[in-house]
Amino acid sequence: MFVRHFAIVTLFVACSTGYAVGDGLPGTDEIEPISALDAIGAKADKTSNDMDSLQGTWEVVSAEFEGRPDPLPVRKHDRQIFEKDKQTITDGFSSLITRFTIDASKRPKTIDFLDFSGPHMVGKGIYLLDGDSLRLCFSLDEKGNDRPKEFKTTRGEKTVLRILKRLKK
Repeated sequence: MFVRHFAIVTLFVACSTGYAVGDGLPGTDEIEPISALDAIGAKADKTSNDMDSLQGTWEVVSAEFEGRPDPLPVRKHDRQIFEKDKQTITDGFSSLITRFTIDASKRPKTIDFLDFSGPHMVGKGIYLLDGDSLRLCFSLDEKGNDRPKEFKTTRGEKTVLRILKRLKK
């Protein structure tokens, strides 16, 4: 609340006195203005870089559901494949295909899985991409579909945590 009030007062003073960033106000000479377009561009660059880094086939190393190991054991052929904006989860016999979007400018970074046939949300999640390691935590809650805030699952929250390793070509 204080920060918001301070920002409003500062903006009001700057506008009413005609001062702008770097116009000699104490402590502002070293601040470079950033436009809204620059901020949007930086957000798009981060997301684009992560989108490129996600592409490929990932092996499921471990999985957890509602605070316990996933009831379906991780098998040798469990894969998660990212191709453009499409994600395929397969066990070698059957597959689930969804679309996905990411936002790498958020903290933690966010990922949303959408039904391939329409706008229906399948899950909201967070991700951590570190080279050839990927950590995904997402909610399957149909009521509010709340996004997890950290990489853990809790009983009754319908959250999934998956640890993946990139498969080399």
